[in-house]
Amino acid sequence: MLSKSFDFLSPSDMTMLERVLAATTPPGASKSDREGRAATLVRLFQSGIVKEENLAWEMHRPYRPRSSRPPVDPLFPTRP
Repeated sequence: MLSKSFDFLSPSDMTMLERVLAATTPPGASKSDREGRAATLVRLFQSGIVKEENLAWEMHRPYRPRSSRPPVDPLFPTRP
């Protein structure tokens, strides 16, 4: 588990995060993509998602860049 000071990850945390990253990174991903995915994984872990299966699920969730999302109607700001 994450140290109580939140300053560093334990060796067992790192091993688990490496497993999740390897299992969820698409084949042929660029170095930049792998680094971004690793940063996201650490951020998720530090936010409190500490179970391997939950992290893997979060990493597999579809991502839609902001530019591909439909515009928000100012009169109806919530999306369906």
